[in-house]
This record gives sequence, structure tokens and C-alpha cells, in this order.
Amino acid sequence: MSTAIIFWALVVILLIYGVVIYNALVQLKHNVSKAWSNIDVLLK
Repeated sequence: MSTAIIFWALVVILLIYGVVIYNALVQLKHNVSKAWSNIDVLLK
């Protein structure tokens, strides 16, 4: 019983970690796109 609880706790922790990393990567992608847009505006 104890090993099952530990297993599911690890699964939940890894799932939460994956979601946090994914959100950080999406935010980084948007920031890079915004930065390139600002460069395009400055070059015009």
C-alpha cells in the first residue's frame, strides 16, 4: 500500500513539473516573438 501511494505521488509530481516546464517554454516562445516584432518596428 505504501509503495502505491509513493508511486502515484511521484506520477503527480512529474505531471505538475511537466505542465510548469511546458508553460515556461510557451511563455519564452511568445517573448521571443515579441522581441523580434519590436526589432522589426525599430528597423522601419
